[in-house]
Amino acid sequence: MLPAPEMRTPLLLTALFSFCLAPSTFGQSPWEASPNLTDTPPTVDGILRDPVWEGATRLGSLSTVVPVEGKNPLRGTDVRLLRSATTLFIGVLCTEEDGRHVALRQMARDGDVSQEDYIAFVLDPLNDGQSGFLFEVGAAGGKTDGLISANGRRVDRQWDGVWKSQTRIGTNGWSAEIAIPISTLSAQTNTVWGFNIERYRAGQRTIDRWASSSRGVKLTNLSYAGKLTEMDFKVPGHGISVRPFAKTSWRHDIVLGNGWQTDQGVTGQMGVDVDWQIDSSTKAGFTLNPDFSETEVDYVRLDKTRFPDLYPEKRDFFLESSSFFDFGPLHNNPDVVPFNTRSIGLLGGEEISIAAGARVAGRRGPLSLGAMAVSQDSETLSVLRPTFDLSRDLRIGALLTTGDPANPEDALSLGFDVRYLNSSLLDGTIGLNAWGVRAYDDSFAEGSSDHAWGLEGDFRTDHLSGSLSATGVGIRFRPALGYVRDNAAHIFRASTFWEPHQSGKVVRHHQFGASAVMHTSLSNELQYYKLPIQVFGLETHAGDVLSCEVSFEGDTIQSEDIVNQTNRVLGLELPVGEYDWVSVGATASTSAARPLSGFASVSVGGWYDDGDLIFVRTGGEWRPSPSLRIGGEIQRYFLDTSSAGDFTANLERGTLDWFLSPSQYLQTVVQAWNVDQGGNAVPQIGLQSRYRWIIEDQREVFVSLESGMTDYGWGYRRQGEDLTAKVVWSFQF
Repeated sequence: MLPAPEMRTPLLLTALFSFCLAPSTFGQSPWEASPNLTDTPPTVDGILRDPVWEGATRLGSLSTVVPVEGKNPLRGTDVRLLRSATTLFIGVLCTEEDGRHVALRQMARDGDVSQEDYIAFVLDPLNDGQSGFLFEVGAAGGKTDGLISANGRRVDRQWDGVWKSQTRIGTNGWSAEIAIPISTLSAQTNTVWGFNIERYRAGQRTIDRWASSSRGVKLTNLSYAGKLTEMDFKVPGHGISVRPFAKTSWRHDIVLGNGWQTDQGVTGQMGVDVDWQIDSSTKAGFTLNPDFSETEVDYVRLDKTRFPDLYPEKRDFFLESSSFFDFGPLHNNPDVVPFNTRSIGLLGGEEISIAAGARVAGRRGPLSLGAMAVSQDSETLSVLRPTFDLSRDLRIGALLTTGDPANPEDALSLGFDVRYLNSSLLDGTIGLNAWGVRAYDDSFAEGSSDHAWGLEGDFRTDHLSGSLSATGVGIRFRPALGYVRDNAAHIFRASTFWEPHQSGKVVRHHQFGASAVMHTSLSNELQYYKLPIQVFGLETHAGDVLSCEVSFEGDTIQSEDIVNQTNRVLGLELPVGEYDWVSVGATASTSAARPLSGFASVSVGGWYDDGDLIFVRTGGEWRPSPSLRIGGEIQRYFLDTSSAGDFTANLERGTLDWFLSPSQYLQTVVQAWNVDQGGNAVPQIGLQSRYRWIIEDQREVFVSLESGMTDYGWGYRRQGEDLTAKVVWSFQF
């Protein structure tokens, strides 16, 4: 049963009291700079022609990271820094022999600028070497950002900060001007920040960086960043941002009941989001009657295994300060996520109305705290996540969640973790992590509790990387606000990859390696395993990739009497039994830096039910100009099984992005999928088209259209349409 409520209050009060009293600390770095203070901020137009830039702090030369670390760059990069009382300004001049050599591919907000010339930089305002912010600006004007946690092991690119950037192309290269308001960041009360910046040239695929030019270090490894000193800012006004919105929707539903029935109507909705920068290290957020209709649609996935998929969070309220709530496995394919915000406001893939929510996150010296509460269907869902830095590398923490979005009964999860993330033992990074959670759940007949735990370690150097983890999940472990891949299991993972660099004119590096996963029962009986071995891989200097793989896989299908287990894969009900198979595959892709790029992969081998599987995946993208992108992807599964015979599973996806400017664009996604077993296919088509006009950050107009069609055997019939218009307008106080 649940612990008594009176036992929960002291934990909350202790964490909050310590949070308010803890002192501030920071470390040191061999790369340091102090942005000059100005009372006349520059105009952000991408040209760097304001006289104030002449007195800006200059970082000096960058060092080459790729292809040969430590060498002088082929082309110069001039980085300048300024600060006002409320904003950090960064100006960058990227020289080229001819401005026509600059690769221009992306104009969108949140677009992938890695296919063109770009500059990227990280900020660590807390100066803890663990969490911070990533910003990227492409030469064509596109920009993206993200939240960094666990010293770069996790980067959440769904987060959107409020900042400005402009670029200009000249005869001798390109330039960028950037303004980062202090209100966008959760800054430490001391005046030292972590900072690093790098430049990517798509034509030669080179990377030049300010601090730490080792190839075994990524830009997002904040423990290797340089330092900005005298970062003394003031939160403008009262630090309050109020963003009311108004939305109107026309919905047309068509359902198959007693004949075809239609339902349509127009609805309206209003709500408000409020952000409060309490001080330079603490930020609170409130939302009333929130709406997420402008959120990008999830890509359809075909269930290639019997384990549930984990989808990324894309909603702004839950992305803000999300690094403060990070708990559990560090790797990108977690088997357990004790707190997963996708469990709030979503149930079975359907949106659930949220009445209100509140969030606060910040830091006092070595103590960080994240707290959140959401009201949904008359239930209050909450989470508390405190952490304490015993040293720069060692952090301990706890997690408390309450409430169950799926059941009115009580539920609670309580966990503890310890992380060691070091950047000095190797010429790269090394990390160790241990965590444990107990979940209490009254939704079962007599109430229950069970636990999960995890141990993991990883390392990364210039040529070599590897990881090892073990996870245990109890049979009744069901974190009401979390995600679990497999219950009643011990899950082991291991991987290692070797990338020897080459000095030839064509090949940049080879890659060899293997990754393995194994699920056993709690009595250590083998249930599932997969061992993919990359026997050969190479990447050219141009960015083309070729790899070959052999995979060994097996699974034991049992009766569905275990929580969270299903025996259905690709629409097929699998017979109970033990299955083992081997498959071989190859993948090839061309460089995304070219206007036309593509990829293709194929694998052939066995499958469940003593069957055979041929899997083909191919796609590409055409970028004739920075204002137009056309892409597509096709997946085909050809199967032959003992119980179902021959059948296929298909998935097609097409994308069209049209940019009128970096602040105004239209994005469309069309997806079609079906599983055809002996002519029993039910093909479906889904469409989402989104128009976005960014008048300025947090003052935006959205128009979206969603539509679906299903083929019931006599042709496609529309399931309905949803046309939405939304206006968001921000006011600062």
